Formats: sequence, structure tokens, C-alpha cells
Amino acid sequence: MFRDTISYDWFALSIIVFLIGLVLVKQLYRNKYIQFARLGFSETYFSEKLKESKFITNFEVLIFTLSHFVLAQFAYIFVQKENLDISLNFNSYLNVLIIFLILTLFSVLKYYFEKAINFSLCNSSFLNYYLFYKQIIWSYAFFLGLPFLIFEVYSPFISVNFFIIGLVLIGLFFIINLLFFTYKNLSMLIKHWFYFILYLCTLEIAPYFFLYKIFAVD
Repeated sequence: MFRDTISYDWFALSIIVFLIGLVLVKQLYRNKYIQFARLGFSETYFSEKLKESKFITNFEVLIFTLSHFVLAQFAYIFVQKENLDISLNFNSYLNVLIIFLILTLFSVLKYYFEKAINFSLCNSSFLNYYLFYKQIIWSYAFFLGLPFLIFEVYSPFISVNFFIIGLVLIGLFFIINLLFFTYKNLSMLIKHWFYFILYLCTLEIAPYFFLYKIFAVD
């Protein structure tokens, strides 16, 4: 059975822009790029990052931007597949750009709000590292999901839902790495379990609830 015809001209342009950005990152930061590319089976990137004076450099900013560009494509394809009305009455290119800006702004505000809370309460270097670790894992997970998104768009058949496979892969990679991080730092988390649960409820779950309410469709 063939897929329903939906215009994905915007997606082709998005992929071209993404690939240009990826090539630029590789040319400018070859060593970091290689370490990041091996993140799925090597911790070299994080071990080297701990030796640096600051976590976020131009490389991380570019990776963050590209990953949210992929996330925006996931979001907009979902909107198209489900025929959702999100009150963005522009052409597809502008819609994707607006979604990208909203998601990027949300992530940036969430990241620095969490850092501000940490700085106000205890200024823990461990928590700062955790926030950075979590964001990098998210970015890498979105890159892993992109090939399945491409298959979803250009495969003519509906026998395989590549979109769902991509989302499942993203979620599994993120959760497995967080569980691994938790296992490595179990003693510290147990020692401060109350603050950990409070953090999950207020800074992890609540922001996504508000983001859902922004895009919620009656």
C-alpha cells in the first residue's frame, strides 16, 4: 500500500541545510566531531570534556542547533501526518522555522533555568555536569533518529512506520544512557534522593507539560 501524497519539498531543503551545517562542524572541529560521532559506544567525548575549563563551546552550540533542527522536522512531520491545527498559517518552510525557534528557545531557557536553580541552591559541579550530559545525549539521540525520518518521508509504503521507530530509538538511547549515568553515580543520587525526586517533578516533567499546553489542540 502506498502512502498518501503529502508535499515534503520543505524536508528536502531542511536536509540540505542540515548536511551543510554538519559538514561545517566537521571541518571546524574535526577532533570533537569524531569524539561526538563515537558517543554511542565511547565515552571519550565526555572524558575529554571534563578536562576543559567550560562545558559549552562553539562546537556544542552548533551541535545543539542542528539537533533542534532535526527535532523541528520530527515535530512538523507529526503535525502533517496527524493533520493538526497549530495556528501557524504560513508556508511549510516558515512553519518549520517557527517550530525550530520555539523548541530551541524552550530548551535554552530550560537549561539555564536549571543551572540558575543549581547555582542558587548549592552550585554543585556534579549537577552542572549532569545538565550538560543530558543535553548532549539528547542531541546525539536526535541525530540517530534522522535516518528513520528520511525513510518515513521517502519510503512509498506504509508497511513499516519509520517515524515511530525513530522516536523509539531516540527514547531508548536517551533512557539507557540516563540509566547508565544513574548507575555510575548511584551513591550520590541515593544520598540526595529527595532533591532528585523534586528535580524530576519540577524541572523535568513540568516544563514539558507547559510546552504541551502551548501546542495543545482542542
